[in-house]
Order: sequence, then structure tokens, then C-alpha cells
Amino acid sequence: MKGRLDGIKILVTREEDKALETAEEIRERGGLPYVFPVIETRQCDDLESLEGALKELDRFSCIVVQSRKGVEVLFSKAKEMGVDIGKWRGRFFAVGEKTREALSNFGLENCVVPSRQDADGLLSLLKQEREKRVIVVRAKEGRDIVVRGLREEGVEVVDCVAYETSCRKCSEDEVRKIIEGEKPDVAMFLSPSAFRCLFSCLGDNRAKAFFGAVKIAVIGETTAGEVVKAGYEVHIKAQKPTLESLLDAISCYFAKG
Repeated sequence: MKGRLDGIKILVTREEDKALETAEEIRERGGLPYVFPVIETRQCDDLESLEGALKELDRFSCIVVQSRKGVEVLFSKAKEMGVDIGKWRGRFFAVGEKTREALSNFGLENCVVPSRQDADGLLSLLKQEREKRVIVVRAKEGRDIVVRGLREEGVEVVDCVAYETSCRKCSEDEVRKIIEGEKPDVAMFLSPSAFRCLFSCLGDNRAKAFFGAVKIAVIGETTAGEVVKAGYEVHIKAQKPTLESLLDAISCYFAKG
């Protein structure tokens, strides 16, 4: 059963399309979302590695995709090149259920998701499966733990940096609304870049005032590390690296009073 969020005001900092989806989930649980996207994700200009891998697709036994954006870029480039991935006989490995759903939207069901839905879980699963030739589609800012880990095992890996995340330019009016208006109870971060970008958007002094008045909720250890490195306390952490788990953790925290 999903934990209730009745009356809890939650700041959502994801990129706009995902922020709107997250806001709807919060409303369904009775919460009050404050949508304030601070990051943007765009396709990289240089996709030479991905293009090269797609030209030799039949040489590879699997493709590893670590986000919905990765799926989008992969299929966009394949379509542009006239490559029909649907006819490829290899397997997909997705970092989580949302990425699996994105693949399913393209008609692909031959997808494996690790029980631990993060990069470490993905690497562990790939080692068990003993894949020999692998394409990894990932973010420029993302950890290359899968690429490095597989190469250490002697696996042939093509590292395809396909998209990048940057801080959205927030207007002064937007910032003032967050700082001077009714503050959220909790600021929710699903990536280290979201925390960095909000901090950058607010500036040191306003960030100190803001984070001193709200609780901080994070999806996993990497994001928690970014918060702690900046000198702030993590109050809430998801048990699993999923949105549902993070919202459940927020529900549990505030239920305790």
C-alpha cells in the first residue's frame, strides 16, 4: 500500500516532463507538489560512439540503458540511421522499471531489470549473465561504474555518452517565489545534479536560509553524498532507488511527527 502524503508540501526539482509526472503521483497520495524544475536534459551533439555501435549492432549481445532519455536518444539515432533494433536478437538491460517501460513503448519486451535498481545492481547482474560484447548508453554526468566494471571483467564495451544534464536558467521571479512564498516541508532530489542545480540557482546565502527551513529527501547514496558534501543533513532517504520508495520514505518520516 502506498504511503499517504496528506497535506505534505513537496518541492519537485526534476526536469519539467518528469516533474509533472511526479507531481501527479504526489497529488494521488494527498500531497501538495511544488514544481520547480532546475535541470534540463538534452541529446549530446557528438554521438559518434553510438553511431559506430549501431552500425555493428549484430556484433553485440546486449544493450544497457540507464534512463528513459537514453532510450529516446538510442531509438532516435537508430531511426535516423535506418537501423531496425526490433529485428536485433540481443537483449536489453535496463536500470529500472521506468526505463523498461520506455523500451516497452517501442515494442521491446526482451528486457532484464536488476532486483537492485541502480548502477551497482546493473553491474552485478551483467557480471552474472557473462555478456561478452556490450553497448552502454548513458549520461555524460553519470557514473561510469558499469563501463569500468565490465571492462575489468574483460568484456568488450562501447561506452556511448548520449545525453547530458545541465542546470536550467531560473528567473529571479521563480527563485523569489520559492524563497519568499510559503515554503515546502521537504525538498526532494532524485539525482546529485538536481541538488547542485538548486543550490546554484539559489546562491549560497539563500540556499542556507532555504535548506535551514526544509527537510531534504534523496533517492540514494550518491545524491546523499552530494548533499553532505555541501554541508547539509539528509533527513529522508529511500530504501530503494525508486520514486515510489522515496515517496513512501517521506510519508513514513512525517507520520512519525
